This record gives sequence, structure tokens and C-alpha cells, in this order.
Amino acid sequence: GDGLLVFGGYKYPRDGGSHTTAEGFLGDLWRFAPNGSAWEQVVLPSLPSARRSHLMAATESNDSLIFGGKTSDQLCNSDLFIWYNGSNEGYEQKASFPGPCRWGQEGKLVKIADEDYFVFFGGRNRLPETGHHYVYYDELWGYNMNEDEWAVIESVDGVIPNARDHSSMFWVEEENSIYVFGGKQEKERESAVLLNDLWRFSFDQYAWEQLAPGGDVPSPRYLFSYDVWRGADGRADPQLLVFGGAAYVSAAMSVKYNDAYLYSIKDNLWTRISNNTCDDMLEPLNAALGTFFKLFFLGAALVVLAVGLLAVLVRCGRQCCCPVLKEGARVQPQQGGAGYQAIG
Repeated sequence: GDGLLVFGGYKYPRDGGSHTTAEGFLGDLWRFAPNGSAWEQVVLPSLPSARRSHLMAATESNDSLIFGGKTSDQLCNSDLFIWYNGSNEGYEQKASFPGPCRWGQEGKLVKIADEDYFVFFGGRNRLPETGHHYVYYDELWGYNMNEDEWAVIESVDGVIPNARDHSSMFWVEEENSIYVFGGKQEKERESAVLLNDLWRFSFDQYAWEQLAPGGDVPSPRYLFSYDVWRGADGRADPQLLVFGGAAYVSAAMSVKYNDAYLYSIKDNLWTRISNNTCDDMLEPLNAALGTFFKLFFLGAALVVLAVGLLAVLVRCGRQCCCPVLKEGARVQPQQGGAGYQAIG
């Protein structure tokens, strides 16, 4: 029936410690029933190991799937588990993903030729053979739930989206297609690595197509929430809903969004339905940071000036006189900042 399942994740320490602490990784399963408005822990004889950054999905028959993620030793997982229709046996381990392990990919359960498939696109990993640099993936993979088999889903014309992670995947059954929007294509913390492109993969044509929508296109972002919206009654034409996310202002600072957008598949048009107010929240912070840095640099300048004057006084004390600066001369620290000399 209707409800929400949540498994695993990471519980950050109250002292703001590292996200690599083994004790913080969770392996519990919880169910939320909207009708009862309450959370209930689900205790099963068999559960996947504790992890974070994994994917979960549910079929129309209420089968629950858990795939991949990262464990407490920071290893990437390629395992896959299915809990069949709420059976008392718990999650069964199925065929593991055969390709290079990755996380940060986005996936959905879809129908291909009337068979249930779990498909995902993208992801990244840090591999020893690359000097522990991140590798980003541009592959679309499918897991046949009936056959317990994995396979790459190739595009007939070779056209594919850029490699990325933390993007989105929308399954639009009416179109027999998936849509991928946004994400991050490199590890660097800069705005140029973020995406706001929109792609569609048709399971009728087995081909990717980059769309060129009009309207108010969302700014490049990653780590946003998304879903397919069919109106309040669930009967309207499908639209793609994007909410929030994150972006980079600089290598040292990221920003969060709380705006919302709808993409009309029928009209190929983005519409902003809720404005971003996070900038308003950042203005006092930016002002405070600006004041802080002004005071910091002013304080640093005063310290340098004080050190310079002290050095001059020490030198004057030793020589029983002070050097006379010529008109137009300036005081400049020597390399290393150990002392000062007069230069013309």
C-alpha cells in the first residue's frame, strides 16, 4: 500500500565530526504510513549492511530494491538486494553490478518490453589505478529483475549525455522514456562543473536526445530533489518537478537553493513556480563575512605595522639614532618580513 521506506544513511556526530566514522553509518529500516502519520521500525531477519549514498526503489507490486552505496570503511558497494512484497524473509541478495563500482548515480524502476528493470545513469568513483582521482561515468545500465541479469543499455546512434553524478532520473511511463537533468561532471568546486541540460532516452528508439527547452530554465545545480508531477489528482499530463539543490560560488563556498521548477513535456517549457529565497538568507551572512574579512585584514595590517615600528625602534635603540627617510621614500619589508629598509 501507500507508504515510505527509509533504509540506512549516516548520522553525523553532535560535535560535527567526520562523515567517515564507522559508528555513524546506519543499517536500520523504517516505514512511514501517511494514513497513520507515524514512523515504524521494520525488523527483518535479513538486511543489507549499513551504508549511505545508496539507491532505493519500489515496484508496483511493492517489491523493495536497495542498490550500491558506500560502507563504513569508505568502500564502494556493487551489491543489490530485493525484498519481495513485504515477505517475512527480508531482503535477498541478487546479482551484483558487474561494472566498475560507483556511487552518486541516479536510477529508477521502469518497464522495458513489459518486464521490470532497474536502470541507472552516471555516478563516480575514486580508483587506485587513476591515482585516486575521481572517474565520472556516462553509462546507462539496466538490471532485469525477472532474469537477475545486468547489461549496458546502448544508444543506437552513440549519442550520450556527459558523465555526471548527483543528477536526476525521471521515468515517464506515458512516453516510455527516462529524462536526466543537471548534476555535476567534475570534482572541482566551481560553477563550471555544474549542469542544467535536459536529456531524454526513449526505450522505443533506444536513443538519447538532448532537448532545448524554452522558458525559465533552472540554473546549473546538483543534489536537488525531483519527481514526476501529474497534478493534484494524478491525472494531468506528466511534468518534471525540480526543487532546490546546491551550487558553487567559489572553491570555498557553496550555496543552497529552495526554488522549484516544472518542465512541461508537452510544451517543452520550463516554468519557475517558486522563487529562491536562500539569497535573502545569505545577505546578512555575506555582510557579516565582509565585515569580518575587513576587520581581519585591518587587524593584520596593524600587526604588520606594529612589527615594523618595533623593528625600527630596536634598530634605533642599537644605533642611538633613526634613519631619515628621503621625501618620496617608503618603508617596505624585506623578503621574509624580518626587517625594514628605506628605499628611494
